[in-house]
Amino acid sequence: MHLILDKESLYYKQVCNTECFNKSLLRDTNIDDYSLVKGKEMLREEGRQYALRKKEISFKYESCEDEISLSFSPLNIMANDGENDIFPNGMVAFIGKNGSGKSTLLYRLATELYTSANNRTIDIAPKDIVVSQLMLFSYSPFDDFVLPIQKDELALKDWYEKNLKFKETQNDAYKPRFIYCGLRNVENEVKSLVDSYKENEKFEVENRIKKQIPQNIEKISDECRKAFVKALRQDDWNDFIDDVNKEIPELATSLNEMKSASIFNENEWYMLFKKLSTGHKFFLHAMSHLIAYGEENAIVMFDEPENHLQPPLLSFMMKKIRKVLVKRSSVMLVATHSPVILQEILSSNVRVICRNGDRLLIKKPSIETYGASFGAISSEVFGLSSDKVSYFDVLKTVFEQKQCVNMKTVKEVIDCIEEYLGDISDVAIRYVVQLYLKASQGDENVAHS
Repeated sequence: MHLILDKESLYYKQVCNTECFNKSLLRDTNIDDYSLVKGKEMLREEGRQYALRKKEISFKYESCEDEISLSFSPLNIMANDGENDIFPNGMVAFIGKNGSGKSTLLYRLATELYTSANNRTIDIAPKDIVVSQLMLFSYSPFDDFVLPIQKDELALKDWYEKNLKFKETQNDAYKPRFIYCGLRNVENEVKSLVDSYKENEKFEVENRIKKQIPQNIEKISDECRKAFVKALRQDDWNDFIDDVNKEIPELATSLNEMKSASIFNENEWYMLFKKLSTGHKFFLHAMSHLIAYGEENAIVMFDEPENHLQPPLLSFMMKKIRKVLVKRSSVMLVATHSPVILQEILSSNVRVICRNGDRLLIKKPSIETYGASFGAISSEVFGLSSDKVSYFDVLKTVFEQKQCVNMKTVKEVIDCIEEYLGDISDVAIRYVVQLYLKASQGDENVAHS
């Protein structure tokens, strides 16, 4: 028996082009894949690591002007026992206006990193970088991106068996390379693709899936229950529950009730799950899957995590995700519109996506987003200013209709507008004062008080 551990192995060249080696042994992978590299390291005790948190990744799309470089750890701050989970490392955020292409870019990058190195359609450096697992979270009902599947029937079936049947296994050690969490019934979509291949004898996959199949609430509840049961046996679940008890006590009460139901009574679990708010459902579904199935050196991809979540819950979830990522030595790519998320990520880990026709411009923010105000972030990314929000139009209309420019004092102006609209905010008051001072310049009889 001869071991073939890499391309330098003595017998690799003799078998590398044979159907038996590629189909029966490698299946839909190749000699450079993460699992095989890690297996070789274990055999040789090399200790070599593909540490995504410490590697800079660069890539270039055909639609982009320049090469893009990403570093997941801009802060080189380590605690005595490893990286500290309070620091803003491990996440890269893509943000931009609707239609800018940030989600498309995110899906493609994650898929390319997940794909075998010699099957990629874009250049990624370093070329040998691979990931153990891709976890994709998208709770949008309009998500129709094609998932990371191969373009032939045999590989598609193999992918289905490996990656979508994992929930049926009772082996806690089994963690598939691809996990989807969202509102699509991926299993039925895959079956539909296989059937389409059989009928047309030609299998083609574009960027968007032609037939999106939604997931029903019963299915979402059941897969959440199975993930919940597995998560209960993970070391970091207790830390997660302790934090939920402190910061979201109303959810903690529900989770305590669901704990016994998840194991002994599926019907009771379903009724308790249905009672949760929409935001709490998605929060529990996402965190249960991440803790239950998250692998070392994985890429987590989250498309618009702010959907259905109030800002405090969104901030809490991102903090908990960051904590899990540190323990699993994993990283996350996130597409978002939320200043809440950017406020907790260094600008060196933020990319603003702008579209000019078919071309994409990807740049870093010109401000430091970490700790910045929501207003500053919104202005930087979306160009949101006083001339683009409707409530300033309302204030200006009332100011003109009431002929406030003819009033003698600022207080008289404010009293007049509040009599019409009710109490107005400090920001609105400042705007009205600016209108008044600008309109009344040159009138010496105006008292600015």
